[in-house]
Amino acid sequence: MTLLQIQNEPELIQACFHGNADEVRAIIYNKSEEINYQDREKRTALHAAAYCGEPDIIDLLILSGAPPNHKDNKWRTPLHRACCSRSAASVEVLLKHSADVNARDKQWQTPLHVAASNNAVGCAKMLLPLVTKLDMTDRTGRSALHHAAFNGHTAMVSLLLENRAKINALDKKERQAMHWACFMGHIDVVMELAQHGADLACPDKQMFTPLHAAAAGGQTTVAKFLLEMNVDVNAVNCNGNTPLHIACLNGMDIIVNDLLAYGASILVTNTKGQTPLHYAAGASYSDTILEVLANEKADVNAKCQEGRTPLHIAAVHGRCSRARVLLNHGAIVDEVDIYGNTALHIAAQHGHDAFINTLLLHKAQVDKPGSGGLLPVHVAALNGRLDCCKKLISAMPQFDINCSDNSSRTLLHAAACSNNLECLHYIINMDCDTNLRDSIGRTPLHYAAANSSLSFVSKLVDSDADVSIADIRGCTPLHFAAAFDSEGSMIHFLLQAGANPRATDSQGHSALHYAALKGSSAALDILIKRSEHDLFSLNANVPNVTPLHYAAFHGHDEALSLLINTVIDVDLRDDKGRTPLDLAAFQGHDDVVTSLVNAGAIIWVNDLFSGRTPIHSAAYNGHEGCLRVLLDNSDDENIVNAIDNSDRTPLMWCVLNGHADTAGLLLQRNALPNAVDKARRSALHRGAALGREECVDILFQYQVDVCQRDVRGRSALHLAAAAGYSGMLVALDKYATQYAKDPSLLMQVDRRGFTPLHWACDHCESIQQLIAVEAEVNARDNNNQSVIMYAAAKGKGAAIELLLENNVDLSVADKDGNTALHLVCHSGVENAVLLVLDKIEDQAIVTKANLNGETALHLAARDGMLPVTEILLSKGASVFAIDSRGRYPALACAQSDRVADCLELIIAQMMQVGGGTPRLSTSGRGSLNSLANTTIDVELCVRLDDLLSGTD
Repeated sequence: MTLLQIQNEPELIQACFHGNADEVRAIIYNKSEEINYQDREKRTALHAAAYCGEPDIIDLLILSGAPPNHKDNKWRTPLHRACCSRSAASVEVLLKHSADVNARDKQWQTPLHVAASNNAVGCAKMLLPLVTKLDMTDRTGRSALHHAAFNGHTAMVSLLLENRAKINALDKKERQAMHWACFMGHIDVVMELAQHGADLACPDKQMFTPLHAAAAGGQTTVAKFLLEMNVDVNAVNCNGNTPLHIACLNGMDIIVNDLLAYGASILVTNTKGQTPLHYAAGASYSDTILEVLANEKADVNAKCQEGRTPLHIAAVHGRCSRARVLLNHGAIVDEVDIYGNTALHIAAQHGHDAFINTLLLHKAQVDKPGSGGLLPVHVAALNGRLDCCKKLISAMPQFDINCSDNSSRTLLHAAACSNNLECLHYIINMDCDTNLRDSIGRTPLHYAAANSSLSFVSKLVDSDADVSIADIRGCTPLHFAAAFDSEGSMIHFLLQAGANPRATDSQGHSALHYAALKGSSAALDILIKRSEHDLFSLNANVPNVTPLHYAAFHGHDEALSLLINTVIDVDLRDDKGRTPLDLAAFQGHDDVVTSLVNAGAIIWVNDLFSGRTPIHSAAYNGHEGCLRVLLDNSDDENIVNAIDNSDRTPLMWCVLNGHADTAGLLLQRNALPNAVDKARRSALHRGAALGREECVDILFQYQVDVCQRDVRGRSALHLAAAAGYSGMLVALDKYATQYAKDPSLLMQVDRRGFTPLHWACDHCESIQQLIAVEAEVNARDNNNQSVIMYAAAKGKGAAIELLLENNVDLSVADKDGNTALHLVCHSGVENAVLLVLDKIEDQAIVTKANLNGETALHLAARDGMLPVTEILLSKGASVFAIDSRGRYPALACAQSDRVADCLELIIAQMMQVGGGTPRLSTSGRGSLNSLANTTIDVELCVRLDDLLSGTD
């Protein structure tokens, strides 16, 4: 809010603040000032009069043309201002002139919200009959009742409840008015709400109850009232905290006593396994609480999920007096958490030397290893806690200053990693060995160099630290300095101390490589100047990846410029034959590409791995800026169509990855849109297969050949159909018909005879699009299979249903004699089979056998598709059809050939039994009969009829 000086405002505004109605009348009469003047916050004279509670001036201004509902820049109307000032007379005048009682400010608060917040009972009484919704909420979800309860306005709360305000209304955190009244300690409001039936145990979104709220706010009177009303004293919130947890956390000792008196559990744990004692051990102002809990027999050694006891928590915060209480009540001084750390380790980590004193007085084990084998003194040194180091070392008369942790790191290693130079000095002065190596071969000097601290490095070197020691990876302190010293001062010092700038690690990288990788120009400058030979000369110990490659790949242009002036050849190749220019183009570093090109880098150069050029690399990732630099500086215009080992052009890579703008640039520079790779695939093939619609639209503008085929005879339309890009199908067909003047694209077949519709059988939307543009639904491939036969073979029910609606021919058989019905039965997808059967009226299709003699009934029986079998039989399927193995459909139900042979023998024997024919169950496997390789005469047929009918 902006505070304005009243004397700098117009006389009309000043008159409103002075409450001088006559002066206002005179100004209006003389028209000496604009009645609707607005200050910088868009407040008018009417706002001022409402704020000051001047009903006469308000009436005068409105009658003279001032709009009663004008909003300032916070959307507050004069009615909001009048309610804020509790001026009932002003509100009455404004309402008389039709002020909007439902107007909202930017916080979505109505005048009723404002009246409730400010206890403007008289104003509220006039507003209540006019508001459209009594429980209208503001941005936080709070109603007028919430505001009245929060501010402790009991009379306002009573008025709202008398007018049927919703007593259990929730704000956006699902808190009721009761929550806010309890948190603020308004006991009269709490009792008023309770008398009207408010829920005293209502949880909010995080499961905080009113008792939690009272405990958090330290509202003892309210808490006592709630406890007397028998609310659950051990109710938990979403984190498992009870009101006792909350009271301990906030240091509310009186409430803690009340909660304990009403049976609050001191042993209950939250979701992290913490008891109230854990909270009391660490929270501010909880000394008294901790003592109360300890006296109440709280478990002083209880562990949370991290294995920490209250003593550990006290150590984190340095609560010495609480530590003494805990220890006096039986806390185990050397108890460890799940990481193996004691309270002494934690106190050392946080630098609480007084707490360490307390633990030592209680016989804490000062040489007990913790996480990673670190002693408390190691932890203190690692965190630069000098006073703690001194205290812990003095507590160990026989302490070996060179003792190490599980990684063989000494106290000096730890101090070298800290930020406290005095701590390092103290340890060095105790005659420690400055060149001891840890388990990975690193000395304290390595860690100081990695920490980029010249003062640490200087102190160690002055104390005889060896600058040439390499770790197990071959890295010396100079390697670390090159990686982390951005100013170069530490590198300069190490070089002066005898560090070898040409020393390489196990991969052949020198300090120069590390500096180039990090882009440190200062480090590079120093290293280059101190080197007497060509730093880029290759030998058996140096990798093909030069510092120039690293600088180029990571886009360090300034560092690269320094290296260019030193390198003999800017086109040096790495192990894969890539030049620095190729790497920079791949990463999209425009400035680096420009620098390399200006330094004479070859643009048309193929790597040894895939044969790509820098043009390919830039196009692959869509780096338009790099492409422009490369194309503008190339002497050969044909470079735009350079090919890699697979004959792929930069345009193909652009389209493959969907870089439309870059593809447009290449085409503008005469890239060939119809160029093909070794598989005869063009950029259009790639765009269609991956749904790159923007790229394909650009290709259309350059007369791309949509009929072009790859080595398998597939066009772009085939690939789009196979991938299911229906929009691409429409675009390709439209271009072929309108621009390429080739309407036959839809009927093009690949080497297997597939049309685009064959390839689309997995994608219903693509099928719809192709059919809509009149693709032939009965086209057949080289195996004489139609589209529906492919969909049937895969059991694609949705595709089958769509094709059946478009008059497909179900009588077609492929080279193996299979119809769509055979194939869909073979798929085993029952619902798909039923769809096909529903469209078949011709019995010949139902009874048709393939070249193996199998009918649809054979196949359905074999897969146990009972509903399909029933429908086939109802449509005239023959139970006597014999396949190439001489078996009827009944034997197809057998699980294996041997089972089928057994079943055949049994049925044959049954046929030879005299004195009548045995009855077979019509519901089981024996309901049909097979007499393969047996002559069927008239008598036998009669017997079979008897069996099938179930007669004697």
